Amino acid sequence: MGKIFIEGLSVDTLIGVYDWERERLTELSIDIELEAELEKAMASDDVMDTIDYAKVANC
Repeated sequence: MGKIFIEGLSVDTLIGVYDWERERLTELSIDIELEAELEKAMASDDVMDTIDYAKVANC
């Protein structure tokens, strides 16, 4: 097992309980910690064997 950290991912989103809270975008800063099977990537040092950070950030 290995861990991948994505720190300070910035997203603009509509959040809130009340309608007036959802009238404008709010910037959120998100930290993500993923645990994954990374042994193959660590052994091969090939980026194709690991997790695509862009896909994680855009999901």
